[in-house]
Amino acid sequence: MKTNRLKLQIIFYVFLAVPGIGQDIEGILQAIDNNNPYLIAERNYSIAKNLEYRTGLTPANPSISYGYFPGNKAAPGTKETLDIKQSFDFPTVYVHKNRKAVNQMDQMAFSQGSIRQDFLLVAKTTLLNFIYLTKMDHELFFRKSMAEKMFAGFEKKMEEGTGTVVELNKARMELIKIKNALKVNETSKIRVIEKITQMNGGIMVDLDQMVYATREIIRLDSLIALSLSRTGRIKALGSAKAAAQSEVKIRKAQSLPGFELGYGSEKVASEAFRGARVGMTIPLWEDKNKVKMAQAQVDYTSSLEESVIAEFTSEIRQDYILAETLKVNLEEYKTALDNLNDFEILKKSLDSGQISGKKAHDPFLLNR
Repeated sequence: MKTNRLKLQIIFYVFLAVPGIGQDIEGILQAIDNNNPYLIAERNYSIAKNLEYRTGLTPANPSISYGYFPGNKAAPGTKETLDIKQSFDFPTVYVHKNRKAVNQMDQMAFSQGSIRQDFLLVAKTTLLNFIYLTKMDHELFFRKSMAEKMFAGFEKKMEEGTGTVVELNKARMELIKIKNALKVNETSKIRVIEKITQMNGGIMVDLDQMVYATREIIRLDSLIALSLSRTGRIKALGSAKAAAQSEVKIRKAQSLPGFELGYGSEKVASEAFRGARVGMTIPLWEDKNKVKMAQAQVDYTSSLEESVIAEFTSEIRQDYILAETLKVNLEEYKTALDNLNDFEILKKSLDSGQISGKKAHDPFLLNR
């Protein structure tokens, strides 16, 4: 799954970096981004998590306690006490907590962006598949027209007594084969339309005006740099590492003394005592090994980031080589087919007896 996502990202950046794909595709992707329930839920989840990250950045709540102690025969009168206290950590703890919260919100934004990116990559691939199926429709209509002419020609030969039943049946089977391929292609287009509609929140989209233009593959170093700078998962790992580093600083700051300030009042019979309270917490054993634990998390996120970057870069290089090879192959096929495919020449050759009916049904010759 992870490998497929990386390959989709590579395709996305090749398309993104150069002009060619019409604005129709980008407009449809924008509509899907706005209307898809899953992406809307992810955005709402991101808002909730950001509010969570902004929680707990302030000192603990102050405490107020009041005591009332009735007197007895041995000690007449009543005793009343009032205590107001506020405790807080060493001040740098709050500085590092705020920095960690910012790192976590960045990580959440990049993670949500990665999810959005992966989803829209699937949507874009689906749209490109629709363009392919539309082009295949045109090709199959042409082949159907050609096969119908071939079938009509063999019927005429049969009427003239120069054809054979075998040739006529082969022409009929070729026509049926192309008609079935056309039906399958139409069914595939309907399925793609249904999928895009579902991805767009149930809203129908006009896919007929989409176009796909030929483009040049961008340089490998540019593709790698662009991919690394825009891949949400990698940027999220960078923010996770920064958050882990902030956690180390928080743990170190929490190993410093905490403080407590307060006000106290005590009244016994006719005597009253009032004054300030000052306290300090001594961190002896509560936070033991927490700094080491936080540092281990930093090491883990750093190693994971390096591993993902290395894997991602390797995937780009491999698929880049494949893309270049496929491009050369495509150009060679186009050149060969442009020189060989001509239905009129094929029909004349068949009519003149230069090729047999069996040869005329060669799939290579039937292609445009």
